[in-house]
Amino acid sequence: MINSLRTLLTHKLKSNKPRINDGGFTLIELLVAMIVAVLIIAPLLRFMITIVDTDRKEQAKATSEQEIQAAMDYIARDLEQAV
Repeated sequence: MINSLRTLLTHKLKSNKPRINDGGFTLIELLVAMIVAVLIIAPLLRFMITIVDTDRKEQAKATSEQEIQAAMDYIARDLEQAV
């Protein structure tokens, strides 16, 4: 039994047949996957940056409008008291 196992292992080690399928990914497959991921993520990132920038501008506009309204209310009260 040990002799047959030794023969089998020796035969396997001496065979120079390359493995046909390792079950892993090739370098080309990984590069293609990375390129596809970049092509998908880049527009999404640009979209998110645009949304954040628009939100920041809208908040600044709303704050300015609130300050203007407060100033107008102050002026209106002051004029009412003057009359």
